[in-house]
Parts: sequence; C-alpha cells; structure tokens
Amino acid sequence: MEKKSEIIVKDIPMNRLVPTNTKKFSLNDLDSIRMSMEAIEMLEPLSVCKDGEKYLVVGGNKRYQVLLEDGHESAPCVLVPRPDTYTPSYQVIDVSPTERTKMVNKVLETVDKNRVNAAIGKISRKPVLDDKFIVGLSQDAIRAFKDGSLSKHALQELKNVTPKRQAEILRTLAQTKTNKTYNLDTIKTQILATLPTQRVERATRKRKTPWEKNEERMDAITKRLEQVQQQSDLLSSMYHTYVSDITKQLIYIRGFMEDDNIRQYVEMQHPEVFKTFCEIMRREC
Repeated sequence: MEKKSEIIVKDIPMNRLVPTNTKKFSLNDLDSIRMSMEAIEMLEPLSVCKDGEKYLVVGGNKRYQVLLEDGHESAPCVLVPRPDTYTPSYQVIDVSPTERTKMVNKVLETVDKNRVNAAIGKISRKPVLDDKFIVGLSQDAIRAFKDGSLSKHALQELKNVTPKRQAEILRTLAQTKTNKTYNLDTIKTQILATLPTQRVERATRKRKTPWEKNEERMDAITKRLEQVQQQSDLLSSMYHTYVSDITKQLIYIRGFMEDDNIRQYVEMQHPEVFKTFCEIMRREC
C-alpha cells in the first residue's frame, strides 16, 4: 500500500496558478461559490500540482475562477504529488474527519453557525468514532476524545493497553495537564511503562507494538554507540602510534644534533632542515 505523503498547505500567487478545467462556468455556479466564500471564507484550499515554475489547479477550478475575478493576489493551496491524484469528476481534498472538524471550528470562531449551515449544510463540531474503532477503548478515553483532549492517533496508541490501564494513564496525565490536549509523546511514554499483564496482544496485527518499536530503537542506539566506540578506539590507537613515532624521531634527532660534526654539516649544507630540527626540539641554535 502506498504511504500517504504529508499534506503541505501554502499560499501561492494567482499568477503562478494554471487552471486545468478551461471550460466556461455558468454565472450561477460561480455566484453560489462566491456567496459561500463570502459567508464563511474559503473552507478548503485549492488542490495544486507543481509543474516547473507554475502550479496546475487539479481541484477547485471554480474557486480559482472566483478568486481570480474578485482580484485576489494569492490563494491557499494543498500540494499534491501528481495531477492524476484527482479525477475531473471528483476533485476533492483528502481531509480526515478530525482535520475537517478543526477547519470548521476555526471558521466558527468568527462566523455565525447558521451562516455556515446555510453555506455547506448542517455541520458537527465533534468528530465521530465508528463502532469498530471504539472496540478496546475505555469510556474515559472516548470522553476525552469527544472533549478534544485526545486525538484519534492517541486513541490508537491507547488501544495497545487494557481499558483499566488507559484510565490510569489518563488520571496520571490529568495531574500534569497544562493545556487542552494531552501530549502524545507523554502518552507513548506511559504506554511503554505498562506492565506485560496490562498490555493487549491482538490476534491479527498489521503494525508493531510500541514495545517492539522501542526495542528496535534501543537496538539501533546500541549499534550506533558500538560504532562510535569502535571509531574512538581506532582514533585512540592511531594517536598512540603517532605519539610513539614522534617520540622515536625526537630521540633520533636529539642524538643526531649532539654530534658536533654532523650538526655543523647539516647547518651549512641544509640550513632549512637544520632550522626545522631546532624548532622540533624547541632549542635556540
């Protein structure tokens, strides 16, 4: 299965956007979209694919046309990897229910709920969990999700432990909670500290357990430390060899320079070498 890439949203100048649907839209189509955008602003960005210095509009050509006619200088866009990600008959953004709820909640901070309902239909500000997903979750975890304290990703992690352990983790987190949402990294840490008797072993698993992932990370860290130690030992050995060689050379040069005849010969015939010998021995000659 192809892994979904991370969604990237950015404002792109209108002069760099190229519509892929060049047919002439009716005034009714554009007016209805314009009224919706005026009521609740732009709820979903355009879907675009980079094409050299330009961006192909593969989703939201009508919204693009409205923005263009209304004189907007830029448009919020979601980058997609290739133009065939969307078909002409279904050019929509792949946004999860949780993300869509966040978008709606953001709009409702400044726009009346009735105006939003009139523009896009009845909305729900709370993400919904299906019956299959809630299997293995404690009521405390489900309530925390509905209150906005837990993300769906956090719930998925909590399903690795028993409902009783889930409640214990949430009580522990509540004592140190500093904002509305529980920290996912803290939840993972608590899960790793769970005793084997409170872990959930599933009959069929498509992913590794947190403890398996942690063991792999620890193995990787141990392997890296061993590599660093080996490099350190090698460098230490090279250093000792180098010091030993230098010491031998100094002994040889000192004996060499103590012979007056050799010393005078070197000084006269090879003054640069003589100077170097003196510098090595830190002597004034």
